[in-house]
Amino acid sequence: MPRFSNYLIMPMAFLCNTFISTENMPGGIRSVIGILPLSETSSIVRSIAYGESWDPLGIFVLVVYLLVFTAVGLWFVYRKQNL
Repeated sequence: MPRFSNYLIMPMAFLCNTFISTENMPGGIRSVIGILPLSETSSIVRSIAYGESWDPLGIFVLVVYLLVFTAVGLWFVYRKQNL
């Protein structure tokens, strides 16, 4: 878990429009960061906090992430159980 946190969660927390704006980043990096789940979440939370309308497509993207990661997790558990 510490490696997962150090290599995945911490960079995502700093780069995904949580603390630092992504407007000044190059377009390629901004597009890669834009597809991460934390970018969608922080965008929705920020829109709600400012009283603006939020994009329902963001919820759809997060549900897709949920389904994909759940399926991958179940596959790993099933594989480990049948070894």
